[in-house]
Amino acid sequence: MSTVHCSVRVDAGTTSDTDVEVPCFRLSSITAALGVQHVDYLSVNAAEAGGGGGGAEVVDILAAVDWTGMTVDLMTVQYARDVDKLNRLRTMFVAARTFAEVGILPLGSTDEKGLHVVLMRIY
Repeated sequence: MSTVHCSVRVDAGTTSDTDVEVPCFRLSSITAALGVQHVDYLSVNAAEAGGGGGGAEVVDILAAVDWTGMTVDLMTVQYARDVDKLNRLRTMFVAARTFAEVGILPLGSTDEKGLHVVLMRIY
């Protein structure tokens, strides 16, 4: 398994949060090591790199996944009212015809008010 080091902001319950270096693994490395080729439901929530932190954006994380090594039936991805991010997710998955968008959560939300997009694999 290849290790990717990333910085995670930890809420230490004090006035100054700290960055902690932790080992991170690519999703495809974890599923391959476990022999998992199919996932029924995947929830993707990633804190953004705001404030000079070292996090990665959720779109970049998903772009780095080797989708040929596993299938995912249903996925929710946090975009937290960031319509530009939602549109990049749509381009990556829906325009590529790998997933169909089936909704925005909370139900009934507009793109601007939504927190998560729900994507279903196209068979």
